[in-house]
Amino acid sequence: MRRIGLKFIGRNRTNVNPEAMTRSAKLTNSDGSVLDPIVAIRRRVTLAPDESVVVDLVIGVCETRDAAIAMIDKYDDRHLADRVFDMAWTHGQVVLRQLNATEADAQLYGRLASSWFTRRHHVERHRDSRQESAWPVRLMGHGISGDLPIVLLRISNPEKIELVRQLIQHTPSGD
Repeated sequence: MRRIGLKFIGRNRTNVNPEAMTRSAKLTNSDGSVLDPIVAIRRRVTLAPDESVVVDLVIGVCETRDAAIAMIDKYDDRHLADRVFDMAWTHGQVVLRQLNATEADAQLYGRLASSWFTRRHHVERHRDSRQESAWPVRLMGHGISGDLPIVLLRISNPEKIELVRQLIQHTPSGD
């Protein structure tokens, strides 16, 4: 377990019950160059029986501290924040319609992309420099430039053939 993860999760703990979420734990406000960074913000909320609360967490980046404070002040207005979330949802629906994709498609593509990025990171960390220079030559021998990402989809269960249709349907033409 890496340094930051160890501080947050704790010894003999898991993601389900991290040490940082116990009453006695203190977040360390530390940072560093790690492969698995985390951001942890803890806020205690005490609710009476049958009481509910809505918590919105908006994460962003600004060029300066003043710009960040201005952004916080802007979206501190509950009605404006609700409007922004509604507009973002509407924009997402328009994009899905333009791609002829469903919400389920979008979730599937998100999982596939996550898997691809995770594996790519693993491969890049363990790639031998000789292999790195050899793979483009191997691809060119098959008429493939390798300039664009390549997806290999292997279906071992015929019931999953729908994945092939989805992949082909949402691949830009000519790629």
